Amino acid sequence: MAFKNDSFSGRYQKEQTLGEALRAYLRAVGAETKIKEMRVLQAWDSVVGSIIAGDTSAINLQNGVLYVRFNSPIIKNEVTMRKSQIISRLNQEVGEDLVRIMMVR
Repeated sequence: MAFKNDSFSGRYQKEQTLGEALRAYLRAVGAETKIKEMRVLQAWDSVVGSIIAGDTSAINLQNGVLYVRFNSPIIKNEVTMRKSQIISRLNQEVGEDLVRIMMVR
C-alpha cells in the first residue's frame, strides 16, 4: 500500500486495490462473515462427494456450528463417524477455520 498526496485537500490518502477496498467495505457492513459461511456451504458437495451431498436435506452454518440433516440413517451414520475429517477438509477448502463443530441430524 502506498500513500498518495491529495492535492485538493492537502491530506494523504491510502491507496487500495479494488479487492482491498471491497473487503474493507464488506467487513464494515458485516457481510464478510456471511460470505465466508456461504463458501463453506458451497464446498460441501466437493468435500463429501455426490452420494452424501445428494442425501443432504438441509445444511446451515451459524457461529462456527455446521448443522446438517440427512434423509438416510446410513449416510447420517457415515458422516457422524467422519465428522472431524469433514470439518478439517471444509476448513482447508475455504482457507480458514470457520467450522468448529458439526451437528448431524
